[in-house]
Amino acid sequence: LNVQIVNVEYLTAESWADDFHLLKSGTRSAKIKKINFMPGFTKKTGGLILDKNFMRCLSEKKFALNLVKQNLDKKILSEDFSDSFKILIFSYPKNFDFLASAIKEFSFLKKIIVFVASGAGADSAKISLKKFKVDFVCLPFMQQEVWDAFLSLMDFSFVRGEDSFSRCCLLGNPFIWNIYPQEEEFHIVKLNAFLQKIKIPQIEKFSFLYNRNFKASCCPESLEILEEKKLPSELEKINSEMKTEILSLLKNYESLKPEFKKFSNEILKNGNLAENLLNFLETKIPR
Repeated sequence: LNVQIVNVEYLTAESWADDFHLLKSGTRSAKIKKINFMPGFTKKTGGLILDKNFMRCLSEKKFALNLVKQNLDKKILSEDFSDSFKILIFSYPKNFDFLASAIKEFSFLKKIIVFVASGAGADSAKISLKKFKVDFVCLPFMQQEVWDAFLSLMDFSFVRGEDSFSRCCLLGNPFIWNIYPQEEEFHIVKLNAFLQKIKIPQIEKFSFLYNRNFKASCCPESLEILEEKKLPSELEKINSEMKTEILSLLKNYESLKPEFKKFSNEILKNGNLAENLLNFLETKIPR
């Protein structure tokens, strides 16, 4: 009995994803063959998941809004939901004072609604928002289809997790990625790879500061990137600059959106990961 293993790997923007896609791996038996299949952001990878529900949310805001209304409590969606600037916070735990302060200032310019998603960072986000007297709405856990619809309706999102990150990449709305922190801040290397793909200079400085763990030691690869960017190291100055940076991003939302949309259009051309995988299994795997 011969066995063919197709190893679907995790999502990364690092260049090695192009090289590993469809690369054969060694096994301990001649009867077992293994090949890697990489999700990704380039034509040399398998692309991202583009299921029907998500694609409809992407193209039909009315459909997305109705889906959200049918599945969430009416108290969550106020009457001015559609007319407000909608900010989502779905991040790992951190001190969000800089963000709450920036949102408070931004609220004098725009009618906003801040949504805090359930999960690891919710409590710390609520503490900062309450401290700066910023009104917010707590979100319940949602089914994936409803979450996708909700994400598509946001104007600016702070997201974590591979699923939400990949969805935001495809939606074309401005967002900041809170990457999963790793030892010696190696996640900075992965973050830098993504920033090199999306190519929006305005979000670079904030993205690096937002994802730093200043209490941790830094690996040489990450340290080299951070030194090249000449980022501040004093905590007080860091928080001040983070507020300045994110406030600027919020204020310049309209000019940022075309850049994010351009990136989403590029990766949509790579096709559906699921269809690409099935096509590979049907045409390339011997039976």
